[in-house]
Amino acid sequence: MAPMTEYFPVPPSPPSPRAAMKLVGLANQAGRGRILLVASGGLRGEHEADAILALARHWEVPLFTDTTAYNLRLLNKPGVKLCSDGDELALRLASDPESLVVLFGDRFVSKSLLQSLGKARPKLVQISPFNGREDPNHLVRLRIQADIHSTCYALLNYPPVKPGESKKEGHTTSAGRANLENMDMDEEKALSSERDFVSWICSNINGDAGILFAGNSMPIRYIDRHAPRTYGPGSREKSFRSPPQICANRGASGIDGVLSTALGVQRATGRHVVLIVGDLSFLHDVGALKLASSHSITIVLLNNDGGVIFKKLPVFEQKHVFREYFQAPHGITSFRPVAEQFGLKYTQMANVEDLLSLQERLQAGGIPDSAAVFELTIHDSD
Repeated sequence: MAPMTEYFPVPPSPPSPRAAMKLVGLANQAGRGRILLVASGGLRGEHEADAILALARHWEVPLFTDTTAYNLRLLNKPGVKLCSDGDELALRLASDPESLVVLFGDRFVSKSLLQSLGKARPKLVQISPFNGREDPNHLVRLRIQADIHSTCYALLNYPPVKPGESKKEGHTTSAGRANLENMDMDEEKALSSERDFVSWICSNINGDAGILFAGNSMPIRYIDRHAPRTYGPGSREKSFRSPPQICANRGASGIDGVLSTALGVQRATGRHVVLIVGDLSFLHDVGALKLASSHSITIVLLNNDGGVIFKKLPVFEQKHVFREYFQAPHGITSFRPVAEQFGLKYTQMANVEDLLSLQERLQAGGIPDSAAVFELTIHDSD
């Protein structure tokens, strides 16, 4: 069925020579040791991701890859210093008022990066083809509305950035940059921890065929801080090398409509979508399962009996109201009846054999002909 509205997108436009020279001047003023590139949400394809990588290599500066930065978050790229949420190097640069931070795209997930930028207020340049301004903390000093791919390749025509002065180099520290030799995760460990289970999923998706959809609350935060970089040149032996594109809903009501959005992504792309979703998000949009049976989607359901993410907020100390009004436990130990009611295949993740069954589905080169739900029930979450 054709969409109701047909759109003619604005043609990609390169930055003006004046804008490019202004950015190059800021980069040389800061010096190579005080520049951080940030790839965030809103990237429109692999061509933009590759262009940002090329600029990071040309300038010899670190690149912070947000979870929603197309397919960059799980990438291992020799020759480019890649950072993610919690990395010491990225936070050091974002906390330096003399640094230059160049943001490609729009909003990002990392709370630690946003807090560091908010406290130090370094020079922040945003490059985006979109005309909407989303800068609630008023951090952006220079905004260049231009095509990201064209902008990066325009900057490649200039000489590399001057070294300049630098503070102590720092290094990447988060689990997101885990070395390849640590990627053979123990299956039993993956079944006993939500965080390790999500990391295991991230390292087993065939990015050539599938798209990873990160549910809000804990799933996207597990990916942001802990998912290993297991894709790209030099990765462990696999029949595929490309990392999956990662999609997500963001916003104040991010848990609403997660299933529906993931189904929309599957329908729009025709690719296998792997959705990692929490139990409350699942319940909020459970009616969307009526549509799921006709879509190629794998729903990985994390059941921790309510809104465990609120344990990370000060309200957790208010014991008299927390459990009933914030965690809101539902007491459902298995969503099998819900899945089967809508005619979906269902697996309760109980042993290594179940994990291998999920792995086979995630790594398949083709498109599954039916939807399936894989549920992991853990009441003591990370």
